[in-house]
Amino acid sequence: MYYYEIKTKYNTLKLCVEDPQDPQLLEILEQPYILDIKIKTIEDLERERDEALWHLVGTAYYTQVAKEKNELIRKLKK
Repeated sequence: MYYYEIKTKYNTLKLCVEDPQDPQLLEILEQPYILDIKIKTIEDLERERDEALWHLVGTAYYTQVAKEKNELIRKLKK
């Protein structure tokens, strides 16, 4: 599974995708109003979560970052 964060002129789309060659996803990615695309795997999200936890355990910001990464990992593993 992959996590796509697609920034457009109007908003940011956050998608969990099984197949990066999915025709619906490719159609979205071809739109002219897309400004930026970030693609992450479960391993990337786990690494970011671990870095956040190792940075300063106990601070509110990094605890929140780790919780968000855990939630994304759970969604991708379904």
